[in-house]
Order: sequence, then C-alpha cells, then structure tokens
Amino acid sequence: MAKQSTKRADGDKKFHKALCVLKSMKHSDRCKALSCANNNFIRKFSNTIRKLKHRNISAKQRKRLIPYRKQLQKIANPKVSATHKRKLLSQKGAGFLGALLPLAVSVVAPLVNKIFGRK
Repeated sequence: MAKQSTKRADGDKKFHKALCVLKSMKHSDRCKALSCANNNFIRKFSNTIRKLKHRNISAKQRKRLIPYRKQLQKIANPKVSATHKRKLLSQKGAGFLGALLPLAVSVVAPLVNKIFGRK
C-alpha cells in the first residue's frame, strides 16, 4: 500500500513541476509541448481544471477565465476524449493557458506540499 501512495506522490510532484515549466514557457513553445503531451498528463490537467470549479478564486481571476468558459467546460468534462482536450489546450492564438496555468499551479501546489510535509 505504501508503494502505491509513493508512486502517486511522485506523479503529483512531477505534474507540479511540469505545470511550473509550462507556466514559464513562451506561448508557441507551450503549444508544441501540449500537443506532444501524453494522455496521462492531459487527464491530470483536466482533473485540475475540474477542481478549480470548487475553489474560491478572486474576481480578477474569474473575470480573466469567463471568456473561455466553454473551452474549460469541455476540458473538464470526463466524456470528452484526450485528443480533443489536447487540441483545445494546444490551440494557436491568444489561448487561455496564460490565465489558467497560475490557477492550476495554485491547486496542485498544496497537494504536493501536503504529501511531502512542507509548509
């Protein structure tokens, strides 16, 4: 049982690190990275977006995300395929990931810190 929780903790830590790297990339590099991302990463990312619905976010952050509500709902929907989610995430143009990544990192960071006992 301990091995399974250790694997999960390592996966969460890697996911958090990947989100931080994505956050620091340029938009064009971020699109290329997300178009090559594996299905496991896309699933974890969609779960993180799903968790954002139940999290208190500031009015400023909410205002930035409202124009992308339909895309966020599609990405958070478990019935939508990972391929379609990947296309939505790696879209060209002014995409919504710039507004979304800081929030996603803020959701994942407490989980990783809780697992590894950091404050």
